[in-house]
Amino acid sequence: MKTISSISKQLLNLLYEDSMVSQKELGVKLGYTRQSTSKILNNLEKSGIISKFSIVENPNVQDSRIFFVAIKTNPEEPEIVSQLEEMSSIRSIDGIIGLNSLMVKFFVRDSIEFNDVINQLDRIIAGTRFQHYRIIECIKIFKDAGKILENSGKTQHLDDLDRTILKTLNSFKTKFTYNGIFKELETIEISLNYTRIRKKIKILQDSGVIHSFTIKISPKFVDYTDSRLKFYLQIKPKDFSKYNSIALNTLAPLENIVEIHRTGQEYGLLAVIRTESIAQYRIFIEDLYKSGKIQDSITTLVIDEKLPSTFKPFNLP
Repeated sequence: MKTISSISKQLLNLLYEDSMVSQKELGVKLGYTRQSTSKILNNLEKSGIISKFSIVENPNVQDSRIFFVAIKTNPEEPEIVSQLEEMSSIRSIDGIIGLNSLMVKFFVRDSIEFNDVINQLDRIIAGTRFQHYRIIECIKIFKDAGKILENSGKTQHLDDLDRTILKTLNSFKTKFTYNGIFKELETIEISLNYTRIRKKIKILQDSGVIHSFTIKISPKFVDYTDSRLKFYLQIKPKDFSKYNSIALNTLAPLENIVEIHRTGQEYGLLAVIRTESIAQYRIFIEDLYKSGKIQDSITTLVIDEKLPSTFKPFNLP
């Protein structure tokens, strides 16, 4: 695929913002009939542009945690990526340039799952030539998947059914509908009823655990979006007491920034940046330093996205 129609771009952006919206509502927003909208959507799914339907979770209001792992490996060890892809807690795997060759993002729901992940990592890394990885702990999440995340100070307790629902919604096969979600969950837990599932999802939304419903873009399609390049940017502020205000007031409003995490590293802000070109990224960095709040930064270029990702695909008026 070398081109994508304007209407398909609009539809992808609408689904990025809310993939739970009905096809009828999508048609109204696009100025198309429900049938025409359904046909366009089916083509996007069949072509693999939309890899999965998904959700944006807010780890700030639950007991979950996000962390990154930088792994040193080499091209002669492709089985490492295959083994990592089998881990359900992984959200992204990126091939990068630098001392390490992989940057992996994990989302775990408690300390037990965290320990399980570390044990699995130890077994995987033991089979590599370099046997080296480094964990980057995220203390606070300010932005993820292009969405600014609130930190209410309240923690929502999740039961086993909540966790099952969230796991299912994180990688859904077709466009979200409550009937579809219920049927998918029925294959896992037969003692469910439709009303209970709808109520559970409503609670997860109202509490902020589910920030929004969205889509995952296939890696093979990323090159055709307006945000085809991905960078990891580690930032050291001039004033360490301004970490929160810089993240929320200076960085979070910038559309090129997809993620912002407060970490325990010397460069205590880790941001994920998406741009259309290297030149655009250079301008982004120059503007960032013009704010007068940044002391230093480290940029890492992603050269190979291994898993589907969530970001606003097109910059449309």
